[in-house]
Amino acid sequence: MRIFSKRVALVLASAAALGLLVSGCAGTDGSDDASPTTSGSVDSSQVDEILAPYVGQASAFPVDEPLARTPEGGTIAYLQCATPFCAIFANLLAPAAEELGVDLTVTKADSSASGLQRAAETIISQKPDAVIVAGTDPAAIKNQLATLEDSGTPVLSNGAIDASSYGIDVGFNDTAAMEVVGSVLAAWAIKERGAEANAVFYTTPELVFSGKIEDAFTSTYAELCPDCKVRVKDIPVASIGSTAPAEVVSDLQANPDTNLAIFATEEAATGLPAQLKVAGLSDQVLVNGFGATPAQLEEIQDGELAGSMAVDVPVIMWSLVDAAARLMTDQPLTAGEESGIPPLELVDASSLEGKDVTNGYSAYPDFAEQFATLWSGSGGN
Repeated sequence: MRIFSKRVALVLASAAALGLLVSGCAGTDGSDDASPTTSGSVDSSQVDEILAPYVGQASAFPVDEPLARTPEGGTIAYLQCATPFCAIFANLLAPAAEELGVDLTVTKADSSASGLQRAAETIISQKPDAVIVAGTDPAAIKNQLATLEDSGTPVLSNGAIDASSYGIDVGFNDTAAMEVVGSVLAAWAIKERGAEANAVFYTTPELVFSGKIEDAFTSTYAELCPDCKVRVKDIPVASIGSTAPAEVVSDLQANPDTNLAIFATEEAATGLPAQLKVAGLSDQVLVNGFGATPAQLEEIQDGELAGSMAVDVPVIMWSLVDAAARLMTDQPLTAGEESGIPPLELVDASSLEGKDVTNGYSAYPDFAEQFATLWSGSGGN
């Protein structure tokens, strides 16, 4: 088997250019402020318990069992949505499929629901051995997913909320993962500000996962510090990269006691540090969220953003190929594949010090070698 390291590196660089890979590791803003208050109604022991698995290291590599055998040929079909990150997913899946020795077919859809349905129907007609769907709301293709389920074709996804209810066999970044993200961000907020925490959670309703993170954040936050204040405000997806920073600054100026700004997607904070500085809010409000872009990771390193909860996208894509192979050959999934929780890590300036973040976040830079080792002892190739 071959390791496609150069190809993977190019894919990572492309993803970074699009701002699609994210980075992360641990819990302060790197400032010289005094330790956060943990008195009053704060449950500090529970705070530390929630943070511990994600501070200073990523959560576990999701594949820890070698394949007993690989598929003897076979085809994995990928339904590619119309957005740029779906193309990045395809580019990450291709070397994984080649390394494993299976064919990968890519069917592109346009942005409409009917376009997704047509693409799914095309895949059904191809009769693949497994199907991967990423970046697509499963509700849009629920009838096609039902057909695949009836035919016994394994379906795997990334980012589909409540995936199992649509007959999807493996779902990364599903509800369980988003609950982890929300809970960790809540614990971080209480750790930083203690009983004085006064947070705003910026949610983006158009992104399905946003609501799951919001629910986990607000419930965990209230549990950890019942007397701490929190409110929720919408940041529309159309405003990201344009008016979102101005909207956030205006909101913070209207709520001057706010000292924490948490984003369901940290990409919505693009351009925010400069506007916070102009508004004189840089030292007052700590900013964190899910999925910092490479540029934002540099801002974390520089102390302009407090941190980020990060997810390892390349490992997810290769894990989906591994899980497909297991389902195609009637082998049990690994515990990580069943849980759907990818490598996640909470980062700050100290944990990113000296690290190259230009290609985004990678918890396991040797992931291709790890998968090749897990696949090399099997008898199918």
